[in-house]
Amino acid sequence: MKKLLNVIIFCISLVLFSSCEYPPLQSIDPCDKFDTSDPLGLEFVLVDGGTFIMGSAETETGRFSNETQHTVFLDTFSISKYEITQAQWEQVMGDEGHDTWNNAYGWGNNFPAYRVSFDDIQKFISKLNANQSEYVYSLPTESEWEYAARGGKLSQSNIYSGGNEIDNLAWYKENSSIIYCEAFETGRRAHIVGGKTANELGLFDMSGNMSEICLDFAGATYKDSVYLNPKGPASGSNHVIRGGSVMNADSTCRVAAKGNISSTERSPFVGFRLVRKPYVAVESVSLQTNTTITLYKGQTYALFASVLPENASYTDLIWTSSKPAVATVSNVGLVKAVSPNTETFDADTTIITVKTKDGNKMAECEIIVLFVDAESVSLDKIMLDLYVTQNATLTATVTPDTASYKTVKWTSADAIIGTDTIITLDSITGKIVAKKAGIANVIATTHNGLTATCEVTVAPYIAVTGVTLDKTNIVFSIGDSEQLTATILPSNASNQKFTWVSSDNNVARVSNSGVVMALAKGNAKITVTTEDGSKTAECNVKVN
Repeated sequence: MKKLLNVIIFCISLVLFSSCEYPPLQSIDPCDKFDTSDPLGLEFVLVDGGTFIMGSAETETGRFSNETQHTVFLDTFSISKYEITQAQWEQVMGDEGHDTWNNAYGWGNNFPAYRVSFDDIQKFISKLNANQSEYVYSLPTESEWEYAARGGKLSQSNIYSGGNEIDNLAWYKENSSIIYCEAFETGRRAHIVGGKTANELGLFDMSGNMSEICLDFAGATYKDSVYLNPKGPASGSNHVIRGGSVMNADSTCRVAAKGNISSTERSPFVGFRLVRKPYVAVESVSLQTNTTITLYKGQTYALFASVLPENASYTDLIWTSSKPAVATVSNVGLVKAVSPNTETFDADTTIITVKTKDGNKMAECEIIVLFVDAESVSLDKIMLDLYVTQNATLTATVTPDTASYKTVKWTSADAIIGTDTIITLDSITGKIVAKKAGIANVIATTHNGLTATCEVTVAPYIAVTGVTLDKTNIVFSIGDSEQLTATILPSNASNQKFTWVSSDNNVARVSNSGVVMALAKGNAKITVTTEDGSKTAECNVKVN
């Protein structure tokens, strides 16, 4: 039904757009809706492993900072002859996993698949790899991509893939003129794969047409001189793209040039090709450590797993902890001790398991998180004076710092539920509220019976009856300052707190400590107000 619809649309387009004028780009009429030529097969070219110098030479357009030269050793692999086409994508995925293909960017059987993200491609590859054990498909690493683009062992050290004269080798910005049609007015678009000269290995479009996504995360830095089958950084958000596209200048189409794209972005100028290798099953997984590791709360330990044979197709591993509350493990084997058993106040155990993604091979390690007992407890105050209605919170410090359980229980014989009590005490937080005049002892107790005591003296509440200032009138010049002193009455009032305010901050300001600053000519009134009872006193300020 879909192919019939495409034919109908194609025929209608011949009528509607018969008067289009456009510069010729390729054998396909740019105003045609759909490339109906026979789909290409998924062909692969064998690339013999070897050694090459990866990165750009100084004699190119100028070495970029991310193109530092270094030596790479690669094993043998096969890579697709062409960029993966739209027909090949649909054969595996149907019409899923991509944004719309249309003639604005090239549409049809043998146009490259574009508007597919790295994440989309992983789903495509998973379907290719499902239920077969002869080959394993993947995106090329950027070192595999560059080695193939250079021609592998047949390399002639060209700037572009297949030579040094780009026009015969690649569709790029300068030879992919803008297309104008009645229905589509766009920038440069893709071309049918294989339309330019192949490189030494018989690979097409590794320079130009579509930029191609690689397996590596972007951001690799090459500090060493020699690398064996490198795979780039272990994590990241963007992936390397190579080869340049119809939207790029010739410098971006060099075999050493690189860019990057997010894992989810679908670009009309980014496609991909595949690498194929013989399937090699995992024979064993082992941990390069003791079978039992002891840790204290908060400590970490890196577990390292070895997969044999080293060239196994699927070396990705899954790490799990049988008790994450005791110790966790990251996806790269980093164990972190979380907590021992704080119910029984004893050590606790978890089993860390590493296994292959198919679950057939695995190894285990026992992690024991030890319990560290409290050795002492102290309080931030050993004596505390409060007045009735006042509150305070004590802080307990348990040593050593590595103690597994630092929680204390707060008690007091004088803090009982009822109306006739000196204080109330929160047994969990240590918050004290003074209720009646008297003396109460507050005790902090660790799980293993260590104690610390604070003596709390509660005085009767004495209300504020007034407040006075040492000055009631001040004459200033601009820029002068003077200290005001407030006295709360009676002098033994329980709450000695008060605040300052100026009636006109443009004329004179007052600090929290009562310092008055003259700012401009005029009059202002400085007022002090007690927290208890809102008693006030005033000082008149004149600034000349």
